[in-house]
Amino acid sequence: MGVDLLLVGASVRAAAFSAIRAGFQPWGADLFGDLDLRQHCPGTVVAPEDYPEGLLDVVAEAPQAPLLYTGALENHPEIVAHLGRLRPLWGNPPEVLARVRWPAPFAALVHRAGLTIPEVRDLTEDLPTGPRWLLKPLASAGGSRIRFWDGSTPSGLYYLQAFLEGVSHAALYLGTASGARLLGVTRQLVGEPWLGTSDFRYCGSVGPVPLSNALCATLERLGNVLAQEGGVRGIFGVDLILQNEVPWPVEVNPRYTASVEVLEYATGWPLLRWHADIFAQREPTIPPPQRNQVIAKGVLYARHPIALPPCVPWAEQLCHPPGLHEAPDFADLPPPEASFEQGHPMLTIFTRGETVAKSLDRLQQRAQEVYQWFENASGGTAPAPPGS
Repeated sequence: MGVDLLLVGASVRAAAFSAIRAGFQPWGADLFGDLDLRQHCPGTVVAPEDYPEGLLDVVAEAPQAPLLYTGALENHPEIVAHLGRLRPLWGNPPEVLARVRWPAPFAALVHRAGLTIPEVRDLTEDLPTGPRWLLKPLASAGGSRIRFWDGSTPSGLYYLQAFLEGVSHAALYLGTASGARLLGVTRQLVGEPWLGTSDFRYCGSVGPVPLSNALCATLERLGNVLAQEGGVRGIFGVDLILQNEVPWPVEVNPRYTASVEVLEYATGWPLLRWHADIFAQREPTIPPPQRNQVIAKGVLYARHPIALPPCVPWAEQLCHPPGLHEAPDFADLPPPEASFEQGHPMLTIFTRGETVAKSLDRLQQRAQEVYQWFENASGGTAPAPPGS
């Protein structure tokens, strides 16, 4: 079977698995070339110093097929524009990114949906006392470089956003010209020490979370405005803070998001098939979910500099890979003897359960087991694989 979809971005493993579940044969280019990605998807690795500009030369030589980009290429609209000239773009173009990624036009769209975003200020303004402020880069993804503002003026393009107490969530939509379908909501794991990270760094998703009728209607209204007036098409996400059933949108991710595979594994839906329908000018038919389970996904970050041993616990998974319709124990698999600096992502783990709480408890237990395995291995102990 020939390649019929190109995937590019910082990491494309999840999107590649989604594409295969939707019936495509993908080809991928990213920064990692994870073992499980290469097991199922041909492609190439782009050196960090060449990213993202290096994607242009790579795509120019790639098979002829439509192209889908993942995070964080929305921060590089000029690259997105050039990619759209090289291949048919199954994603949002620069003019849409400008409407939903910059704070002011995004706030205007949210207001038209009857909601409010946390207060935003420019660094040059006189700031009132009161709220704690987050310092946020205009071009960011996964919560990187977000921190509490200490009053200093950093170099680069930053803005301030009032910090809100609450639980971080992500709403996932399918945008069309007539509106947006709310596909589900996941709880976002942010800065969790038990996943080896801190601050506001994204480190996992759990879902779908149950929604009241009122909250569902509010989120659907938001998605409709973003699709109809913002022009967002296909799969997209909205990060938000929930306070007593009131959503406070924080930002839009106008592309394939980290929670897509969580909802796919939980529901059995082929979300990229419906995404493709939209860019082929077809109205997707969305049946009821085929499954009813809660999936938890966690990204493990290195808690200190570490080198993996020659034998890794996911070796058996590579020899006998699970079906791509079921959440694997491990994903984004690095090679044996790979090394990581403190704070760098190492791999992804999954668990499942009947509720959000149970899935999250199992994810914490699995993370503890994996970290213990790494500690034992680095100490020369012959450990049993996690979960054995």
